[in-house]
Amino acid sequence: MAKKRRLLSLAVLLTAAALVLAACGGGGNQQQSEGGQQGEQSGQQKVEKPATGGELVLVLAQDPDILNPLLASTAYGGAVLEPIFESLVTLDENLIPQGELAERWEVSEDGLEWTFYLNKNAKWQDGEPVTADDVVFTFKTIMDPDYTGPRKSELGPTKDVVKVDDYTVKFILEEPFAPFLVEAGILDIVPEHLLKDVPVAELEQYDQFNQHPIGSGPYKFVEWKAGEYVLLERWEDYWNKSDEKGPFVDGIRYRIIKEDNTQIAALEAQEVDALGSVTPTEVDRLKTEKADILNAYDWDRNGFGYMILNTQRWPTSEKEVRQALAYALNYQAIIDGVLDGKATVPPGPLPPVSWAYDPSIEGRTYDPAKAAQILEAAGWKKNANGIWEKDGKTLTIEYYGTAGSSVVEGIAQQAMSDWKALGVDVKVELMDFNTMLEKYVDPGNYHVTFMGFSLGPDPNSLYALYHTESIGLKDGIATGFNTARYSNPQVDQLLEEGRRVADMEKRKQIYSQVQKLIIEDQPHIWIYANKYTDFVNKRVKGVVNQKGYGTSLSFVSRWYIETAAE
Repeated sequence: MAKKRRLLSLAVLLTAAALVLAACGGGGNQQQSEGGQQGEQSGQQKVEKPATGGELVLVLAQDPDILNPLLASTAYGGAVLEPIFESLVTLDENLIPQGELAERWEVSEDGLEWTFYLNKNAKWQDGEPVTADDVVFTFKTIMDPDYTGPRKSELGPTKDVVKVDDYTVKFILEEPFAPFLVEAGILDIVPEHLLKDVPVAELEQYDQFNQHPIGSGPYKFVEWKAGEYVLLERWEDYWNKSDEKGPFVDGIRYRIIKEDNTQIAALEAQEVDALGSVTPTEVDRLKTEKADILNAYDWDRNGFGYMILNTQRWPTSEKEVRQALAYALNYQAIIDGVLDGKATVPPGPLPPVSWAYDPSIEGRTYDPAKAAQILEAAGWKKNANGIWEKDGKTLTIEYYGTAGSSVVEGIAQQAMSDWKALGVDVKVELMDFNTMLEKYVDPGNYHVTFMGFSLGPDPNSLYALYHTESIGLKDGIATGFNTARYSNPQVDQLLEEGRRVADMEKRKQIYSQVQKLIIEDQPHIWIYANKYTDFVNKRVKGVVNQKGYGTSLSFVSRWYIETAAE
């Protein structure tokens, strides 16, 4: 979803693509996509009178982590929150900023002040008006020292947020911040009147809101039955409804279906209406056998599937070990055998669709001999069992992934095979995604895990993944997106500089240096940049195929069911 960036497991992208974000930003003309589409044409389908009514059934591979946009860190929560909450600015299908809660905005000549003028008709789903107090409260909460969510990095050098009047808000920056509009501007606004009495440090425990959210968007929360479904209903009094943009369907039901084979079976049986980023090995078959009932939407993902290597837990705390693991992995076997050839291997943290991608940069390719040389040079020796050993300790790797996805499982199996062949003692465990985060990833009790990440259209997305600040340690728990706990002062400095510079060519040079340094340090192993296909039942119209993000739920209010009025 191009509105908010989320931390993703691969199986997350099952109802809508991406995340962005709390997505990051840049100009819409900076994003390119080669994804085609069969069925409806990309963009909103033009119709005179969209039908109203009916229930739209979507899929989540896991339960949401939390239903508070200030705290949600997975696309499971993000997909549910998308139709409920709104932001000052949103991104259209071409990633160009458009006003949402803000009617207009202006920036000072020195780039240090951004002023937003709110739509005076906007209101919360309990009838209260959306005002400057809500905007100030939202951002002040994120800026609070006790804040435990992952959104702080998107504020950049924001120094203060002040209320000018009831419908005008001014942001004061310490220094220019190139992606401000599509970083901070697209963060969801929450209602002050419902949360102002909750201490920031206690927000995570405030289930009265976190499990019963109230927003200003076109759909209202109804029910969350863990392990089964989340249900939303159309807000009849939505302040910004229209004949062109809806909302049209009566309800949105997110079914929790963890197994990807079960998801596809439900799609074919027309028990669910849409399935995003379908398992690559099933794409061609569905396009051929189910062309009568399904529209296919092809797109190039602005993101990647990647292994996260814990840089602060031995032995992956050693750069040479991380490099060796990267060289020992057979990427092409994964692309061909697991992804059916529908992906490319990015050399580093920016995929080819990014305007800041540097095609001259080379990453590590499959070279087991090189991996062995690196370990030997770093003082590792093989013991009698053929396992690398150093200082009396074996090279043992604990690998965690999400159960239920054939892609995640296939990658884990390939890694285990390749690394064991190298001489690494690999222990793989697959489990529920949220359990994995809570028990292993966030507290740092792992060596390797596999997830996915959807970048925003601006390379400042890298700040959230690689800046030291983005670890966000609170009592030993990583609350930010930098779960690799990666820290390099030179990378930090360049990422900070990349935010300040407005000239695109200069920024591109900066991010080229960033990519090279990160590749050298290898906090991640970038496995693939997907060529995805989303499938939507032909009875559903108004679907938007957003550049880099697919059938984004940012536009779900436009979706309607053709047979709803029959």
